[in-house]
Amino acid sequence: MPNIFEIPKGRIAAMRERPVKDFIDEGAGTIDVLTVTHEASFSEIIKKITLVENREDAVVVIAHRSETPTVGLISHYDLLTWIEQTRASGGIAELSQAKAESIANTDFFYVTEDEPLQRAIELMKEKKVVHVVVLDNEEDRHFVGWVTNRSILRALGRELAEE
Repeated sequence: MPNIFEIPKGRIAAMRERPVKDFIDEGAGTIDVLTVTHEASFSEIIKKITLVENREDAVVVIAHRSETPTVGLISHYDLLTWIEQTRASGGIAELSQAKAESIANTDFFYVTEDEPLQRAIELMKEKKVVHVVVLDNEEDRHFVGWVTNRSILRALGRELAEE
């Protein structure tokens, strides 16, 4: 394997222009692990976020199983913030009654699977995160997976190993 300083700059630039779908993290978990429906209960959200198979510590909220447009995202940080705000306002009873649609962050950032990897890298840098949600396209908004620092490094490693 070549030394990192010996990697041709053109090779990395070419990778950045490839579509995001080439870099989706296959190890992040299945769609079933990473998603909940908009009607999911508070306890279901907690279970999904804390599953060992869910390395992203977040769940994507979809409309329902038969039609899966993505409607929001709940990260562990979003959930903890919501719990604290609910507790502070005296709404402890709301915790057990809450549904995913009332907790989800609907103003989340994402990339579409055909955008260049460079866009995902820019978002990760700008937002100071290690993963970005990938949707199929702007219209349908079906959740496809995550692009992560880990998945980008794995792809780079595979390509370098082929040399």
